[in-house]
Amino acid sequence: MVKNRGLPLQSLRLEALLRRLPEHHAKKDQIFQDLMKWQAGYRGERSVDYVLSEFVRTSSHYFALQDLRLQGERQRFFQMDTLLLSSQFGLILEVKNYQGTIHFDGNLQQFRRVHNGKQESFANPLLQVQRQQVQLDHWLHRHHFPPLPIIPFVVLSSPYTTIAPSVSQSGLPKSLLRAEALPQVLLELEQNSKHSWLSGGELAKLSSLLLHSHTPDSFSILKRYKLTNHDIRAGVHCPSCQELPMFRRLYSGIWECRHCSFTSNRAYVESLQDYSLLVNHTVTNGEARRFLGIECRKAMHYLLSQLKLKQEGNSRIRRYLLPPPHHVPRH
Repeated sequence: MVKNRGLPLQSLRLEALLRRLPEHHAKKDQIFQDLMKWQAGYRGERSVDYVLSEFVRTSSHYFALQDLRLQGERQRFFQMDTLLLSSQFGLILEVKNYQGTIHFDGNLQQFRRVHNGKQESFANPLLQVQRQQVQLDHWLHRHHFPPLPIIPFVVLSSPYTTIAPSVSQSGLPKSLLRAEALPQVLLELEQNSKHSWLSGGELAKLSSLLLHSHTPDSFSILKRYKLTNHDIRAGVHCPSCQELPMFRRLYSGIWECRHCSFTSNRAYVESLQDYSLLVNHTVTNGEARRFLGIECRKAMHYLLSQLKLKQEGNSRIRRYLLPPPHHVPRH
């Protein structure tokens, strides 16, 4: 495994946004529904990871990169759920965790889902993964690699999904398959792919370049939902029950939750990561005080200094670089 799958940044942003919005905010239901979709997608991706893990672990032929986001043509980015690389071929897996019955119409290039009596149409994921194939082909050419065959698949992660092709079709596309079929598909591809396009060294070089070319998505979640900093509640939230604000005992410096009585001397760390997810990955003393609800500049300086963060600027306009989520010791 070259690049493991982490918790999606989008899910972390949505979780931070939900706990920071007032209880009856007009956008809260929409944001909650979006979070449920992202979490369902992540669960589907993890279940496919599990199916592949034993196969990839016992094989020295593959390099696996998960959640890989690359810059493509015209400065546009594209993201792949899973990319498997061998010297003979590359495999792009677009994972879908669909519930209910999926009706696929190849003539109209349309997917339609029926679940709990509700019908929903959505974009054809086969076209989506084919675009990723074209973009990756261009990326490989731009970086002077041989024309490694790239094979796209849409993988249905749930064993309970029912697939119903339209009456005009004799069957389903070969590029649409269930997760449990992946190991057999890989074995068949190995047997049918006789030519090696990359040496072992070139394959390792390609994997390393892909890893270093990965660019996390840095869009503003507030702009996405047309929100501003004024919509966000200030204060240190409780790492245990998520309620806010906690209060800080004057002499001990311990944070205590009035809702569940949880205590911690580092509860503010997770709230600083909320700031990173929602506002900016750097923060000044004043910005941190306003977001955390701390009045004393010296107290805020002490709390920031405890994290040993990288800094930029002088003492008057010093900015602290906040680490990515889950990269700082918690309570």
